[in-house]
Amino acid sequence: MSSHLVMQNIEALSSPGGHYSHVVTANNMSFISGLLPLDKNGVPLTDKPIEFSN
Repeated sequence: MSSHLVMQNIEALSSPGGHYSHVVTANNMSFISGLLPLDKNGVPLTDKPIEFSN
C-alpha cells in the first residue's frame, strides 16, 4: 500500500522551521505538530490567555 502525504501549514501561524509542517495527513490520519505559542510574525504569545494561541 502506498501512502500519499499531504503537508499543510496554517497561514495565521508563524512558519515552522526546517522541513516541518503544522499538519501532515496520510492514510486518512492527521498528525499535528507541537505548535509553539507564536503569532504569524514569530512574536511569542506567552503573556496572553491560551485562547490567543488557537
